[in-house]
Amino acid sequence: MLAFFKKKTSISGWKDAYLDFCAAKNVENTRRAKAFAFRVLLATFPGGTNVAKITKQGALAFLLQVARERGGGSANEVRKRLRAAWNWGVEFLDMPEVNPFRVPKFPQDERPRYVPPLGDFKAVHALTSGADYAMLLTVLHTAARRGEIFRMTWDDVDFQRGIVRLGTRKRAGGGLQYDWVPMTSALKETLTAHKNDSRGCSGLVFPRPDGCPYKTRANLLKKLCAEGGIKRFSFHAVRHLAASLMAQKGMGITSIQAILRHTTPLTTARYLHRLGVPSQDLDSVFSTGPP
Repeated sequence: MLAFFKKKTSISGWKDAYLDFCAAKNVENTRRAKAFAFRVLLATFPGGTNVAKITKQGALAFLLQVARERGGGSANEVRKRLRAAWNWGVEFLDMPEVNPFRVPKFPQDERPRYVPPLGDFKAVHALTSGADYAMLLTVLHTAARRGEIFRMTWDDVDFQRGIVRLGTRKRAGGGLQYDWVPMTSALKETLTAHKNDSRGCSGLVFPRPDGCPYKTRANLLKKLCAEGGIKRFSFHAVRHLAASLMAQKGMGITSIQAILRHTTPLTTARYLHRLGVPSQDLDSVFSTGPP
């Protein structure tokens, strides 16, 4: 199989081999971004072009074009993905060792992610019931990522100890890594009621009607925000909201880092609008009324 890969020295062959490798590693959370970078590249370079013909000057000209058309942020994203893909190709496809995408980053305007006010979240949450009500509360009270919620099983919920286990692929290697986070009293009560009301044999906490896990649920919050007349926000914005609430209530960055499950406090700091000092428990953060 490796010898077959090494024959694929065209841009299309490089792309196919790399994306197949990413799919085998189950890094779906970044595979779409990698595929997008190749689509942008193939809009400039024909797929049959030998990768050895991509020079540093050619790569720089390509990225400058991306920056002009899409902005510095997009150019930096494409640069990052293609640079990593090239490094992989050097190791597995015998591609040239000089990486043409190792160029300086482009200036980019910072675009702060929209974080909804707690009142907006509550208004949207009030429009839900059943599994959706429990799901959104779980996202807020655990600061979980969307994929972590979708893959949760009842084995990941320890009612006796009051903790929830969340699995992420966001760390080095791409494999699932698990952490336990505490449940608030409100979340424990809600998940208990949700479990008692659940039907079917699926072990997932929030399965689709057919028992399979959700992929995105992209329309859920879009629909709810439109129904409530609320500015649209995403699942990940709720994670930011949870981090902001923890900081505003005085939880220290180390405690917030543990809940967000970041490997470094620098990553946590990017999430926070304001850092507090001595920690308080999660119940005190989320005890200002439903949710």
